[in-house]
Amino acid sequence: MGKRILILLLGNLALLTIAVLIFDTLGIIDYKGFLYENVPFIKKYFEQKLEDPTLLEKESLLRYKEELDYMKSDLTRRLNEIKSREEELSAREIELQQKLAEVEEIKANLEKQQKIFQDYNDKIAKLANYIRSLPPDDASKILENMKDDMIVDILLKIDQLSEREGTLSISSFLLSKLPPDRAARIGQKILEKQ
Repeated sequence: MGKRILILLLGNLALLTIAVLIFDTLGIIDYKGFLYENVPFIKKYFEQKLEDPTLLEKESLLRYKEELDYMKSDLTRRLNEIKSREEELSAREIELQQKLAEVEEIKANLEKQQKIFQDYNDKIAKLANYIRSLPPDDASKILENMKDDMIVDILLKIDQLSEREGTLSISSFLLSKLPPDRAARIGQKILEKQ
């Protein structure tokens, strides 16, 4: 019976040892730390490897510093990209402002030219109506004192007004009252303008 008890005690001790090793492996208990702290003579046989907390902190700080350095270089790169884009955009803005000023100037010139053209057309229409209302001999004398281009415009306007009103135009009759060489020149210009 003494042998049986001894075998049972050894079996239980073996099972307990296996269970402690399994729990230690799983991280549930730390038997080495427990024995090292509570059993005085075990310190001689087990030299516990304690990790240097400052070393872990140094490694953690080193990794953190590397991450910060990477982030800093990435931010610097992005900042440089943003600055170059800002410079590019401001250069484009200046260029667009110059082009806008040119367009505004062209627009103002076109409006001015359009006003001059409209005023000229209004004057030609008034002169055409006035000349149509005069007797042909008086009208031809007035035309003789004008420049060729103005005569062309007046005669064309007379044709337009007569066509609109459905009456016969007197422009060919007025042209025949001018000196022949001048009438030929003006007739040629009328053909070119039509």
